[in-house]
Amino acid sequence: MRRHSIDLALAADRARKREADVARARVANIIGMDHAMRLDHASSMYREALRTLGYDTGGVSPDGMEPLFVMAAQTAMHRATHRPSIAQDAAPASDSPLAGASPRRKA
Repeated sequence: MRRHSIDLALAADRARKREADVARARVANIIGMDHAMRLDHASSMYREALRTLGYDTGGVSPDGMEPLFVMAAQTAMHRATHRPSIAQDAAPASDSPLAGASPRRKA
């Protein structure tokens, strides 16, 4: 019985460390690897990254940190790579050669 509980505790600790390693890799470019190395729980790493991205994490449970971070990181990446499109429906100015006016016409 005692050996079984020790094995369960060791398995839980290994799982926690594995989750922390995954979280560290995800948040390192946002909060910095030095800062991520100082944190030992995945939820605290995600919480710090969310704060850095400008999100309020008050009232969010530790289990909700990872999905919230994934959504926030995707949003931040989309904002960084998305360029505004040029309006394609604007009419040319009335004195523009595109509107049929002669380019030799003097104003």
